Amino acid sequence: MFPFPSFRFSSVIFDTRAGSCLDVQRPRWLSTEFDVQSHAKMSPEKIFELLDGKPASRTIAATIKIVVSLLPAFVISGLNLCEMNSENPTIEICPGITRRTVAHGKTMYQMMATLAAGSKMPAHSHEQEQIVHILEGRMRLIVDSVPHELSTGDSFYLASNVPHGVETLLPTRVLDTFSPPRNDYLAIDEKVRHGAL
Repeated sequence: MFPFPSFRFSSVIFDTRAGSCLDVQRPRWLSTEFDVQSHAKMSPEKIFELLDGKPASRTIAATIKIVVSLLPAFVISGLNLCEMNSENPTIEICPGITRRTVAHGKTMYQMMATLAAGSKMPAHSHEQEQIVHILEGRMRLIVDSVPHELSTGDSFYLASNVPHGVETLLPTRVLDTFSPPRNDYLAIDEKVRHGAL
């Protein structure tokens, strides 16, 4: 594919000549900046076992280790979920569950939800379509009375006005994307920023 050495793991392609990431999706097992840093400290063999499930040659594994240590520069620079706009308030939506706006536009809204183990969100529905993406942790998403267990790397689509609730099994972080935007959440953000709530 490239005139210079390149390789693929998960959904990330690296061109070693250009030193750049050509597809900015993070490997499934690298769910947070902390994970990137901790994996960069692992032995090359251990990293390759995580990637491929089998022992590695030291050369390939060492190359992967170098790339993994550089992932923050390539992958996280576009949207560092750990460094969201400090003006966006963290708001409790249920006991043990908070949300924080990540980004929004004319047709979409995205938020980070942090759920404590054992927390629950009662069944509710909204006009927005929603995609739930589990960054880390484990939870049970109950959709129209049917439970679905989701863990790190899983995504789930919720159609408009479908009742759904959550039972959190482990501490969990979720990236939720809605369309159309959650103007109700944006209005609450504004009120909190201006001290009205």
